[in-house]
Amino acid sequence: MAMNSDQQEEQLIQSDDVNEEKKERNSMFLPHTTFGASSPCSAKMYCAFLLRALGYEDGVDFLYADTLDFAMLHGLFNLSMLDAAPFLRDDLAAVTYQALGADLKDGSTYLLASLVESGAIDAEAARPITEKIEAYRALTAASQASSTGIDADYTMN
Repeated sequence: MAMNSDQQEEQLIQSDDVNEEKKERNSMFLPHTTFGASSPCSAKMYCAFLLRALGYEDGVDFLYADTLDFAMLHGLFNLSMLDAAPFLRDDLAAVTYQALGADLKDGSTYLLASLVESGAIDAEAARPITEKIEAYRALTAASQASSTGIDADYTMN
């Protein structure tokens, strides 16, 4: 059945609306193994990509709209790391560096260790960063272990 010009125009408008929505929510419409190289990348898109690498699922563990809050909660970045738009390569590098030391969703290890264990990254090539991550994790654990709290009950009269 052939469409008249009004129907064709309406289909084109709907198609443009869908394409615009896809651009805005790019990472939700791409397979988990694909990155939209021809589209501008936002901090939200890239953090969703990294959260998936850590084992989280958008729509299950976090909402795409809340990606940045969820990513910040899980140590991928703090607000001082990301300037306002545009999301630049140095922002991407900083967030990636943070993600390499972030724990996987299941808590079994951190991302870089997982990539080394799976053979995706050569252990020797990763050694300098692995040593920094391990030192930081040890320092953090020691700091938390040595923290003492005050356990006191007060009665106000």
